[in-house]
Amino acid sequence: MSTADDIRSYVIEHYIGPARAAGRDKVRIRLGDIQQNLKHSNPLQFVRSALNTQIFQKEAGVELLEPIHPRSGADTYCHFGIRSLPSQLAENALVERSDATVSLAGHEVRYIEVAKLKLDLKNPSFIGQNFKNETEAIAFLYENADLSELLLSILISGYLDFEPIVVHQSDNTVLEGNRRVAALRLISNETLRNELNINLPSAPTDLSSRRS
Repeated sequence: MSTADDIRSYVIEHYIGPARAAGRDKVRIRLGDIQQNLKHSNPLQFVRSALNTQIFQKEAGVELLEPIHPRSGADTYCHFGIRSLPSQLAENALVERSDATVSLAGHEVRYIEVAKLKLDLKNPSFIGQNFKNETEAIAFLYENADLSELLLSILISGYLDFEPIVVHQSDNTVLEGNRRVAALRLISNETLRNELNINLPSAPTDLSSRRS
């Protein structure tokens, strides 16, 4: 893992995640604290550079509210706006509509309610399965496709919609993104979670925890 990756992961785990779990819409981070807590010998500019990128903002599900000055010191605070909580974001998913196969050209992108999307029960990833309904497919994905890991990622960083879900234009059957749709369904539908006896994973809440 690179220094930048290490910094981004630390900030998401110890600042963004807890702030989002607490329902806050903003968070401020002192640059010097990051350098000190990670025990990095690298100059402070590595911390500034890691947080002052679109990569971090997309990964963390945040928006930088004020530019970080290139010569900012250890006592400088970075201010980030936190995107809506997953329970709100899961109500809609960005969907790329396609007549048949996934295409880079001639597609239309729009928002469609998650509840209106249909899982593709004949998807190649379901070979050998004979699901009676979508609920059985979601249960299968949870048990066999690391869905809990994806759920935790969405709970910490929000639903990042820069990679659209691909669906049939005729009936909204998912061509690409069944796993993401299943995760969004579980987050937004408590009745479904209860039916499958699935609990959402808990996002980190300890701001004071430190790496060894």
